[in-house]
Amino acid sequence: MTSILNIIEYPPALELGSKLVVIYPSSEDFDLSIQLMLQLRKIGKPVGIVDIILAAIAINREQLYRTIETL
Repeated sequence: MTSILNIIEYPPALELGSKLVVIYPSSEDFDLSIQLMLQLRKIGKPVGIVDIILAAIAINREQLYRTIETL
């Protein structure tokens, strides 16, 4: 499972074909993203747009997302 944002960032993931479930953000996800970012900016800790939208997707779907960052 991944989000369309991850696919945009790394298109070769599409090679997984039918094994891949892609989640698209809803308007509720974007609304929550704004609220989360307002709170983070208030405490001086804003994050990137993709991260905040992924957080909102996870919160709204009561899911836990794990990422693997590579250098």
